[in-house]
Amino acid sequence: MFSSTPPQTWAVVAAAGLPRGFKIHELRHAAAALLIRSGANLEYVKRQLGHSSITVTQRYAHLYPDDQAEVMASLGRLVDTPATAEARSVS
Repeated sequence: MFSSTPPQTWAVVAAAGLPRGFKIHELRHAAAALLIRSGANLEYVKRQLGHSSITVTQRYAHLYPDDQAEVMASLGRLVDTPATAEARSVS
């Protein structure tokens, strides 16, 4: 166990039923993964984890779902307004 970890932290870890030898850093990684999976952007994750640089946070970027089709569909809806539809019909 790390000496920099306050003793009361280990009481909380034990009370939560986490396994012996559990590393507090694993909670940070889990929190980052949950934030990303819930749609948080990297800048938000950076602030929540207290990273000094977005470069540090980018190690979690691989956790973003492959949502290219969804993004393209959203972009299409954004661009496909009545005004753009009318402009296409005039051309």
